[in-house]
Amino acid sequence: MKRFLVLLLAAALALAPLCAQAATNAYGTEFLGYFEHVVNIRANPGDQKGNVGTIPAYTPVKLKPVSSAYAEVTYEGAHGYVYTGQVRVAPTQKDLDPYILTSSVNKVVYKLWTEAAGSKGSIPAGTQILVTQIWGDYYRAFTVGYGDGYIHKRDTVDGIKGIALTGSIVSDEDANVFELPLDGAPVKTLLQSERPYNVVQQINGYYQIKLEDGTDGYVLEGDAKRQATSAPVLTTAQPSTQQTITVPNTVDTPAEPAPEGTPAPNPQELPPVPEPKANVVYIAQVNQATSYYTAPNLSSETFDSITKSPVSVVLVPAENGFFYWPQKKVYVNGQTLDIWEATERDGSMLIYCTVDVPLLQLPDPAAGKLGFTLVGGSAYNAQYEMDGYYVVPVTADGELGFILKSTEGVFELPKTRTVN
Repeated sequence: MKRFLVLLLAAALALAPLCAQAATNAYGTEFLGYFEHVVNIRANPGDQKGNVGTIPAYTPVKLKPVSSAYAEVTYEGAHGYVYTGQVRVAPTQKDLDPYILTSSVNKVVYKLWTEAAGSKGSIPAGTQILVTQIWGDYYRAFTVGYGDGYIHKRDTVDGIKGIALTGSIVSDEDANVFELPLDGAPVKTLLQSERPYNVVQQINGYYQIKLEDGTDGYVLEGDAKRQATSAPVLTTAQPSTQQTITVPNTVDTPAEPAPEGTPAPNPQELPPVPEPKANVVYIAQVNQATSYYTAPNLSSETFDSITKSPVSVVLVPAENGFFYWPQKKVYVNGQTLDIWEATERDGSMLIYCTVDVPLLQLPDPAAGKLGFTLVGGSAYNAQYEMDGYYVVPVTADGELGFILKSTEGVFELPKTRTVN
């Protein structure tokens, strides 16, 4: 009998890590939380002695519940579990296109999206504040005096909004790139002369640009001029290597006369687009750096804001090498995009998901998630298919998401069939 109990105990101990792992995978959804006091990270749930690290008060961390009382966490290299009896859930975050606001009263700049986290100081009424995110009742805000911080929404006044731009800017000489589009902001780096930088928006007398490291910078409008084309993709130089670009010769040189009878060249003529085919559509991904046109020719480029992030859409063959985006009523140059062929389904079959399935941004298993999820227990209309993928429309602007046909828990269902 003793031997049987010993074996039973050994088996239970062997299964314990597997049970903990199963709980980690199945119990709850990961969320962003924080504590109002220092919290110990334990090696195992409930272990009061196995301390492997600590989390400072008011430090946001991602938590994955493994039970009603403990959550898995990783912080500064320490991986383990924390007691969640006093956890605070961080407010919902919303990203914004940066814009500037002011307040009619003095405002406290807090360290986090809660007053309990403490303040960095106070800014006087009328101070310009650059807002980039909303966290519950707070703005994530940047000021010249305190840098990154949070202010409460109350008593704020909408001020200067940016105008989204495409293309690039270039300067005749080196110019300052500031950390913020505000008077008195510190200089972040230098804009190299005669080198194009992709522009994001125009705000408060500044151009917002993308730097090589992916961060934003701001250049005074008077220090640069705008051009329609996007900046070329440049390979990051070694620290000791100076990067240069070739500036095209802009001096007009008389051309040799063409032989008599030779038709005049059309500089705007592009190769023809494919002829429309039955049940075939053309899909491409466009983004803010894509050039858009109001007509199918290169002289009609528009600088209006079209899209703020990469999206995949159905394009309709037009003429002169251009495709048309019906929902936005703009044209794109087919020579600048990867165009994929997809087949339009007849609508008789839906796809049914038994589990939640996130859609992909592109027809590529390595592509990032789109931000839309097909909910388990529901059927959806996959309007197109291509190369082993279902293609699902997700927005009124024609944005598409992709899902592998071989995804576990996804199968086709006749449209007339009812799912219980």
